[in-house]
This record gives sequence, C-alpha cells and structure tokens, in this order.
Amino acid sequence: MIIDDYMLTKIRSRGWKFALESLIGPLAPKIVSPVLTGFAQRVTMKQNYNTSSAEVFAQWDTSMPTIRTHLITYRLDKIYSFGIRRTCYKVELTAMWYPNQKLPLWGLGVRHTGWAIHLAELERLPVGHKSEWGNIITTFLPDDGQMSCVTGEEDEGFGMTGLTLDNDSKAPPRNGIRLLTDKLMQLSEIVSSVIGYNEGGVNI
Repeated sequence: MIIDDYMLTKIRSRGWKFALESLIGPLAPKIVSPVLTGFAQRVTMKQNYNTSSAEVFAQWDTSMPTIRTHLITYRLDKIYSFGIRRTCYKVELTAMWYPNQKLPLWGLGVRHTGWAIHLAELERLPVGHKSEWGNIITTFLPDDGQMSCVTGEEDEGFGMTGLTLDNDSKAPPRNGIRLLTDKLMQLSEIVSSVIGYNEGGVNI
C-alpha cells in the first residue's frame, strides 16, 4: 500500500492504493543490453554526500551519446524503513527525485513481511496449478498483524466465503483488516501534520 504526495504545478493528490508486486531473481548479465549495464557501472554516489540532506545523491555523465539517446526519464529513490510496533508491518518513507528536480517528492508505503513469502509461490507454480493460501484475508491480513500461518485448507471463495450481503447473517470479525486500517489512519494523520516541503519535507 502506498500513499503518494505528488505535485504538478498546483495540483496535488493523496490517497491509499493497493498494488501487487512480484520480483523474479536477477537476470544474467549476458542477456541484458550493454547500454543498461554500462550505464549502471558509471553511476556513482556523490563524494561527501550528507545523508540527511534533500539533495540528489547520485551522479553520472550526461554527455555520453548513449545516455543522451536512451535515457528519457529516471527516478532516484532514497528509502527510510521503519517497523510498526507489535506487528510485522513495515513503513517505507521514500524520497523520489525526478529529472531537473532539486527537491524530492515523497511517498509512504506499508507492507507486511509475510507478503513476499506468500506471493513468491506464484513465481514457482507450474502451469495449471494454484497456490494453497487457505483463507486469503487472514493469510495476508493476520488478525494480530504478526506473521500469518497458512493451513493449506481449500477456500474456493478466495477468503470471501464468510462475507455476505444477507442482513440476517453476520460476517465473521476481520480483526486483521481493522488493525491495518487503524495503522493506515494513524500514518495519514502523521503525514498530514508534517510541514516544511520547501526544506524537503512532506507537505500534504
């Protein structure tokens, strides 16, 4: 989940969004374009860089023909990672520099340490098979916010079988959803209270 503060002229937006991410292991250098590998090798950190500053931290030679031809846009990220107390949720505050931008824009992401483990199963699934996550909601949003355990029990409703629109039936409690929502609201209050955008802070 990511909350972004993006400013274009005088337009700003704020909201929580949910994204599914996947990462397959590193590529073999021989199948990567020399343009990319050469560029990566020439990117360096600025000497004597102050890590607490809001200045761009990396540099490269923009006069090279391959860079002038192929580098259309880019983004530099500096990530500050924090843990949410008594849970396995992590908060990632990201400073993002875009081309010709001296001060960064800021993003705030929240993820659970168990999500990568569960989603990694999708990368190893044979064709025609499915993952065995049991109840989807309690697997990815555990009631106590800690590491969830997968029972492997079938749930053809993808964790939604206990939910109903029937007024005569009560849906089971979803403490994991409540806990995460509460943490997101607390983070929203913190982010909204921060000032000092001109000094590289977050201004929403």
